Amino acid sequence: MIRFIHASAIVTFCCVTLAGFAGPATYTNPVYTGDMPDPTVIRYEGVYYAFGTTGNGRVQGRIFTLLRSTNLVTWEELGGAMIPPSPNTNCQYWAPEAAFAGGKFYLYYAMGGIEPEHMENRVATSSTPEGPYIDTGNVLVDCEKNRFTIDPFPFRDDDGQWYFFYSRDFTNAEPGVHIGTGIVVDRLIDMTHLAGDCHVVARARYDWTLYEAHRRMDVFNATFDWHTMEGPCVLKHDGHYYCIYSGANFATTRYGLDCVVADHPLGPYTGQGDSPRVLHSIPGKVRGPGHNDIVVGPDGHTQYFVYHAWNADMTKRQMCIDRLVWSLDGPRCDGPTFTPQPAPMPPGYEWQSGNAFGTLAAMPNSTPVHISLRRIDSGSDEKVAVFGLTNGESRKILIWNYQVQVFQPRSGTNASGWQTVSSDYPGAGQVAHLSAGGADQFLVTPPKGSPWRVLILYSKGMSDGDNPREYAGDYEVISQEVEK
Repeated sequence: MIRFIHASAIVTFCCVTLAGFAGPATYTNPVYTGDMPDPTVIRYEGVYYAFGTTGNGRVQGRIFTLLRSTNLVTWEELGGAMIPPSPNTNCQYWAPEAAFAGGKFYLYYAMGGIEPEHMENRVATSSTPEGPYIDTGNVLVDCEKNRFTIDPFPFRDDDGQWYFFYSRDFTNAEPGVHIGTGIVVDRLIDMTHLAGDCHVVARARYDWTLYEAHRRMDVFNATFDWHTMEGPCVLKHDGHYYCIYSGANFATTRYGLDCVVADHPLGPYTGQGDSPRVLHSIPGKVRGPGHNDIVVGPDGHTQYFVYHAWNADMTKRQMCIDRLVWSLDGPRCDGPTFTPQPAPMPPGYEWQSGNAFGTLAAMPNSTPVHISLRRIDSGSDEKVAVFGLTNGESRKILIWNYQVQVFQPRSGTNASGWQTVSSDYPGAGQVAHLSAGGADQFLVTPPKGSPWRVLILYSKGMSDGDNPREYAGDYEVISQEVEK
């Protein structure tokens, strides 16, 4: 599953050719500069289709902006996605989410806004990803007939069973939880009907999710300190189910992403954070990143967050992408970024765990390390990369889309192996993103107070004409110096 565009949008990028692939070498968020709230993306036959909230607006007479891309960076506008199911132009349409099953495309969404605090989840279908999507007439009714249900997210498990995650209001007080919007899940008995057996995924437990203090809600004849958890996005990893959600008021700098985890799609879910640990604002740079989707990149395995964030004057929520990385605590967004980043790798390429560095294991903290790599073959495109891994030195790199990661030993009872650390985590080493042309510099700082080692990830699939060859056999360590 994944989360799209107006004619006024402008996208700028730098193109290069790599092994016959013409596309951007880097990207800078936002990847779409038009208004694109609540983006969702679906990949079909190598092409990405993105859908975004339009509220009560229209795009060429239809609901939900629709984009198309082959690389997640450059987007073509396709107009609107769904034929309006109601003639009432005051109706609101929020948070589309696309899915494909049984040869048909489904677009789930929330509709309402005519009555106070009344929204309902619905579904439209199409025979093609471009639409037009036509509403089925089915309302996916909450098991308790809650009057406010939004942000649908269909999830297919490995056994083929579909589940339906969504947000709804909770006005009942319970020990340890706040009143407000939370997340529930139900089974889909088919793609347009719920089983009617919903389970609570998460309700707000921490203050950072406050939407509005002293919020008057006449429909309930009450005033609340209202908390919000919305926009569920679910993925499975290593046998666990992670529900990523957006918390707080979408217009504030507190808005961001956190997650809970379970051993079954229906829960129980645990591990709620006291802050937006997965993705959060950067003061003065990025405001209110959230309401995400997850999509696999063109290389077929690298996962990306697709999310929105505000422009500088807060008139648009624009679509952004950044890599998903896995930590011991679950998924983390390698962002939000606002400077040039290596673009998603094209088909036929992949991030490869290189052994060119070997293992720089168990070295004392702050030990400077110098490593040089050279190209073994002497083709016309020969390049030399020199990596200066010290506490105070930076060197340029001239190879396509390298990434350096720093690792620490895993901690905890019976823990073994190494875990990735990055600058997103307190006291961790910095992660550098390196791209073609020597435009970037990098500095790796060892984590404090523990052994550390470095691993290089490199793109695979450089080509001689139509004959691909792998980087893995093309580089060797020619010098390595460890300074005591």
